Amino acid sequence: MANAHLIKPLSRSIEDVRMELNDSAAVHPLSSPHVLMLSQRLDHLLNQYENLSNN
Repeated sequence: MANAHLIKPLSRSIEDVRMELNDSAAVHPLSSPHVLMLSQRLDHLLNQYENLSNN
């Protein structure tokens, strides 16, 4: 896989944001700007991961 060197750091970023999102959602309303921003960031990272995995 040509993008293998990019997948590992991206996977780590995904896990970091996922944990931060879970922690934030435990103390903030799900509709809070911070939780929504983290959710969008995670979506973006997951889309990047999928694009790299498919190439």
